[in-house]
This record gives sequence, structure tokens and C-alpha cells, in this order.
Amino acid sequence: MTTLTDWPTATGTLRVNPRGRGGRMKGWMILDAGPDWFAMYERWMLRQGGGQWVKDRHGKLQWRNHTLQPPALGPHISVIRGDALRRNKDAWRKLDGREITFSYDPDLADNGDHITDGRHYFWLWVNSPELEEVRASFGLSPRPPQSRHRRLHGVGDAPAPFYMTLGTLHMALGLVASPAG
Repeated sequence: MTTLTDWPTATGTLRVNPRGRGGRMKGWMILDAGPDWFAMYERWMLRQGGGQWVKDRHGKLQWRNHTLQPPALGPHISVIRGDALRRNKDAWRKLDGREITFSYDPDLADNGDHITDGRHYFWLWVNSPELEEVRASFGLSPRPPQSRHRRLHGVGDAPAPFYMTLGTLHMALGLVASPAG
């Protein structure tokens, strides 16, 4: 892992109440990183998942009923996950579309040693003082609480306050790929 000061930078676009597969996610704010991130890391995610990969008749990459899927919201950084805003509520919609800079660890992170629900998650660690300022402006702690899937899958101390969700490998029950290292 590179050190935080050596991480490359990129920009994303804030989206409030984003539309996911199930409709609008009210009270959520994400930093939309753009679709290129999934394509850029796709081969690495497949290698981490292990196995021999082929495309099915729909063009999805699969291995024995395993499917690699981008996040419902596309590659993104969750900034606010339905938290009750304590102040500055009128600024919520004004932030939609704002460009934000972040730095990221280019090394792919995953829960490969802690797969318990048939899902192998992949992400990049992210740091952004601008995102911390956005959270604080609404009266929230500058750093978001640890997410559910990071807690459940044994990810210890985070090297950065945010992470970019890149993809999920859905696995058939009883078949768990071992990480390639």
C-alpha cells in the first residue's frame, strides 16, 4: 500500500438522492466517480476472485455461477448514508453537481478473507478533506461511520475515512473463491 501523501488524485461529482436500481435513495449523498473505474479495475477484481473466467451469453463475466457486478450507483463514494442532517438543510440540493477532488489508494482492497454472504466486495480507499467538510457542514462527524459490509467482513482499521465502491462478485452458495493474493 502506498502512503496517503503519495496517493494519486481524481475528481467526482456530488449527487444527492441518487437513483439506484430500486429507485431514489432519499437522504443519501454520493460522489459519483464515473463508470470508467469499474472497467479500469475489472481484471484485477476478477484475479482477486480467482478461477477461470468466461463471458456468458449476455456478455457478463462469470465463473461457475459467479458474476462480477458494478455497484447499483456505479463506482461511487458514499458521503452521507441517510443520516439525519443537523443543520444547513437548505444547502442539500445546492451541492448536487459540485465537483470534488479526492485522493485514492490505487491498490485494490477486498473482503476476500471474510466472505460470509456469498459476496466478494471490492473498493479503493479514499481520502478527501472536501468530503469531510461537506459532512461537517450538515452537523455530521467529518468521517463517516464504518459501513456495514466492512464491519461484517472483518476489515480492521481503515487507512482512510472513505472508500470507493467498485464492484461485487456474487458467488454461488457453497463455492467460495480464494483470493489470488
